[in-house]
Amino acid sequence: MARKRLLWQLYPAYLLLIILSLSAVGVYSSVMLRNVKIKNETENLVRSINILSDLLKQDVSNGNFDSVAEIIKKASIAAGRRFTLILPDGKVIADSEKSPLQMENHADRTEIKQALHGRIGTSRRISPTLGIEMIYAAIGIKHDGKIIAVLRAASPAGRLGNEIKGVYSHLILVAAATAVIAAVLSLMLAHKVSSTFGKMTEGAKRFAAGDFKIHIPVPDLREPGELAETLNAMAISLEERIKTIELQRNELKAVLSSMVEGVLVVDEQQQIKTINNAAANLLGIDPVGAAGQNTVILIRNIELQELVESVMKTGQTAEKDIMIYAESPRYVQVHCVSLQKTGGKGVVIVFNDITRIHRLENIRREFVSNVSHELKTPITSIKGFVETLLDGAVDNPQDARKFLDIIVRQTNRLNAIIEDILSLSRIEQESETGRMELNRGLIKEVLQSAVSACQIKAAEKQMQIKVECDDNLAAPINALLLEQAIVNLIDNAIKYSDAEKEISICAAGANGNIEIRITDNGFGIASEHIGRIFERFYVADKARS
Repeated sequence: MARKRLLWQLYPAYLLLIILSLSAVGVYSSVMLRNVKIKNETENLVRSINILSDLLKQDVSNGNFDSVAEIIKKASIAAGRRFTLILPDGKVIADSEKSPLQMENHADRTEIKQALHGRIGTSRRISPTLGIEMIYAAIGIKHDGKIIAVLRAASPAGRLGNEIKGVYSHLILVAAATAVIAAVLSLMLAHKVSSTFGKMTEGAKRFAAGDFKIHIPVPDLREPGELAETLNAMAISLEERIKTIELQRNELKAVLSSMVEGVLVVDEQQQIKTINNAAANLLGIDPVGAAGQNTVILIRNIELQELVESVMKTGQTAEKDIMIYAESPRYVQVHCVSLQKTGGKGVVIVFNDITRIHRLENIRREFVSNVSHELKTPITSIKGFVETLLDGAVDNPQDARKFLDIIVRQTNRLNAIIEDILSLSRIEQESETGRMELNRGLIKEVLQSAVSACQIKAAEKQMQIKVECDDNLAAPINALLLEQAIVNLIDNAIKYSDAEKEISICAAGANGNIEIRITDNGFGIASEHIGRIFERFYVADKARS
């Protein structure tokens, strides 16, 4: 069914209202009526541009002037008024009657000046474009509290004069009756228009609030119906775009939360915009309450602050290793990238925890130092006794025999150190490649073999070694490596125990595992060395006595 045009719905009733009102008032009140009509027309213009400004605000703020021009032309046809959209500098960007390119700058118009000052601008004058007297009303269209354009509506004043000319004084007698009829007709028309646009305005507000589940009813009038359909289509499009944005945001959050590296994004005031869990844990802060906080106050790290400020000033990428004191001191590699190149403001900071690498580097240095010392001692001894032999001690069989025995012992010691280094290298290589060979064997046999290897040292200190293990206790093992580990533990127990003490070895199954416990009754290792007893070649006794 074809919809009725809004113009033909409103104009006959509006014209009838004007004719009846002018007939009732007559010639005596023609001047007063003219003023009233001009006022009413101005108010109608204000109402129409208020409604139209709400429809245009989104497109104007987005710079979609083609859509603005189309809406203005449709609104002009529907309302029977001339609409013009002017930028704050006075440039006309859309007009329902003339091409904006043919129109002069409107910055000096009275109603435009008033609208730019936040008021409702009104005036009445001869239009330079149309050459007739026009009534103007203008309001500012605001976005984020700032006027971005002025919407002006105009209506010819001559039309009111033509209507008033037909009023005669003898119609005053019927003023009361005609006033009632005009009021009824105006009420019916205003209610219909107000109800239609009121529903669309309410729907548009719901859309703006993010509620896209509603559907604006489409009236049977062409222009409001097309407007309602446009708003509904806009809501569907906005909902799809918002879902896409939310999906992308969730994907970004998932990526950031799964990253091992810490990521922190700050703005130009060094306020936190984004932080992932890795960065929050590294810095010892709460990721939920960190957004909007200032890094200078929250993190309090001078090196980090200076690095971020330098990147903000220069716009260049920077990298630095710094110490961060959170729950425990940590060495962190910080990589800062400015957002200026991407058109943003702020800095992206990526944290890599290199505490373990730094610790391993220290261990490596100590390892080199310890191994060098361990190797130097037997080599120095061997060299010294060989030089002694060369100097003539070789001619004395008794001394030569003693010196050669010492050289043999030091050579064995040197060989043992090298074997330890090779064993460590082999164990680490097998662990990393997962190729360690395991064969099912009896635990007790390994324990007894380890005890036999340490029996001589134990006998020297008159120490007893007891073994408690089920004869059938077995597991997939590398017998040589397991024996070596147990020998090391027994050897430590002998070293760090007083003479005539007892050492017990107990092996038993527990929860699918096998636990081997070696217990001594000695004076033990000092507490400051406990945390480092598994570092390769670490020696608690620095004198190596």
